[in-house]
Amino acid sequence: MSASAAILFVILLISGPRSCTAGTAYGLKLSAEILVPAIFPFAVPVIFLMNTALFKKSKRKILIVYILSLLGGYPIGAKLINELQNNGDISAENAENILPFCVNSGPSFVILAVGNGIFDNRNIGYILLFSHVITSFFLMLAFYRKLLFSKVADVKSNNSTPIMDNFIYSVHNASNATLSICAFVVLFSVVGAYTESFATTAKPFSIIISLLEITMAISKTRNVYFVSFLLGFAGFSVWMQVFAQSKTNIIRFTVIRTAHGALSAFITALIIKIFGIALPSLGNAVTANVKTVNSGYLLAFSMLVMAALLLVSISSKNHSGNLLRDML
Repeated sequence: MSASAAILFVILLISGPRSCTAGTAYGLKLSAEILVPAIFPFAVPVIFLMNTALFKKSKRKILIVYILSLLGGYPIGAKLINELQNNGDISAENAENILPFCVNSGPSFVILAVGNGIFDNRNIGYILLFSHVITSFFLMLAFYRKLLFSKVADVKSNNSTPIMDNFIYSVHNASNATLSICAFVVLFSVVGAYTESFATTAKPFSIIISLLEITMAISKTRNVYFVSFLLGFAGFSVWMQVFAQSKTNIIRFTVIRTAHGALSAFITALIIKIFGIALPSLGNAVTANVKTVNSGYLLAFSMLVMAALLLVSISSKNHSGNLLRDML
């Protein structure tokens, strides 16, 4: 079955190269203008904190990881939980229990990319973020309040990673996570380009396609309530990355993510109704004009700083003769 699907996809790529090119270009555009600015800068400090003495000495590791999952965005939460389990800080059962609640969208993506960039209204971003976070916290408390505030019985490591090594490690892992997300966006953008003609004539099919990759779906809709649902649902591409890192019950995971999306949409609608907030025109056929802020000088300066830190880190180590090994 999987081989047949792969062969069919290759045939589609060969028979319709224009759709492949258009889908790839659109996926790369979304990645460059939305995902990388919204995910990577937050992922680096979140991963960095995991290797500091402040975190390693703490006995409230589950609570901290949950909070960091809200800041770093998906799928950073799954990666952090996986590290907790590998370090022996939490059991496999507890890791599986809290995993569905740690798949959250980060504030930079919701406020800057979605609110300011897509809807051209940062207040909508704040509403979407509030709905997303309050729903996540409510579901977590409803199911695993005791586990969330529980203490780690035995703190196995109190020593922080050297700051330069930690910085390189954080940048490396954050870039891997970001590139992984971008790769899925590009792939599903290509799939969406081939299936778009079918989606225009079959509404249920269009909704299914939207659930594959939410960045692509959000960029093509102006429906705030549907966007709120998608942020909570997270999308199948994020699910695949989560499942690749951690073991979980797929049915339970699906129910929780769907409940998160539905409750988020309800809270968003409630806030908009109570405060009488004016919304942009609601139409699912609109492709958003994403706004970005670029600065060549800031980019050049940040690259110089990272290069300097990289050289300092390498020079402080014993050289193995392998540049990649020395870097990591």
